[in-house]
Amino acid sequence: MSKVAIIFTGKQQQLIKQAEEFSSFIDLFFNKEDQIVAWIISQDEEKEITIRLSPLISEVYQIKLSAVPIAENYLKIITRLYGKVKPEIMLFSSDLFSSGLAVRIASRLQGASATGIKTCVFKEQNFLIEKPVYTNNLTACFQLKRQPYCLSIAKGFKDNGKEKRLVKKIEEITGTKERKTDRCQAYHVEKLTDDYGLDQAHVIVAAGKGIGSKDQVALLEVLAQQLKGQLGASRPVVMNAWTAMDRLIGASGAIIAPEICIALAVSGAAAFAVGIEKSKFIIAVNQDEKAPIFKIADVAICDDYKKIAEELIKLLK
Repeated sequence: MSKVAIIFTGKQQQLIKQAEEFSSFIDLFFNKEDQIVAWIISQDEEKEITIRLSPLISEVYQIKLSAVPIAENYLKIITRLYGKVKPEIMLFSSDLFSSGLAVRIASRLQGASATGIKTCVFKEQNFLIEKPVYTNNLTACFQLKRQPYCLSIAKGFKDNGKEKRLVKKIEEITGTKERKTDRCQAYHVEKLTDDYGLDQAHVIVAAGKGIGSKDQVALLEVLAQQLKGQLGASRPVVMNAWTAMDRLIGASGAIIAPEICIALAVSGAAAFAVGIEKSKFIIAVNQDEKAPIFKIADVAICDDYKKIAEELIKLLK
């Protein structure tokens, strides 16, 4: 048996949408043996609301948020409610604000968090969740070890047609009215570069691990500039800090579709190939004649990438 708290936040229209997600998720992954309570933290003035709730939810509490509706005030209320019930699992809805609450409350309560989960289950005393990774191309399973498990569910769970239940306000808890802003007290905006991103470039020069070192990146940056394009990179290149993380191409980075992609010293592993396969024309340069990158290339050159890059720069000048 698990002790579960379902956390609703926002105004009535938001609560209705959240109720649809929660009811579907609860009916899939919990049962009558679980002790499930709903905390509805609402900004509305109405004394009662009507929403669809799973019959597995045994208790429902509506809390009126009288303070400024910012994350910090929600967190104070959730922390106070947690102290009364001590649930093992705390479920939040799929929206960005609720996902942020899940992560922050886990940190505050020294628990574990996961966002956008598709499943959750206790298996042999281990709590396991599944969630999409690598830009939704794969689903991964994770084990969480510290309670409370603070989770936001993935988008896509739909209304399953359960009966509507009338929810009356039974308790009012206020946040700190003096607090007008959240933890961010000030910020400024600074434009760092005029460069456009990989997804907008017509020409991409992609650097692979075979370039050898960070010192060689400058040569490929010059080539990209001469072609009026952008420099991209495979995962080993960015993980070695040879170039910035936002240059990453592949399943865990940018999926690009330029007019021309020039892949230099890239082996062509599947995770990288999926990132460039939509390119209209692919030129691959690698010294290994059996490199997988050649299978998807329109032009395959088995040679030293550096010699090819230098010759191209000379011709473009």
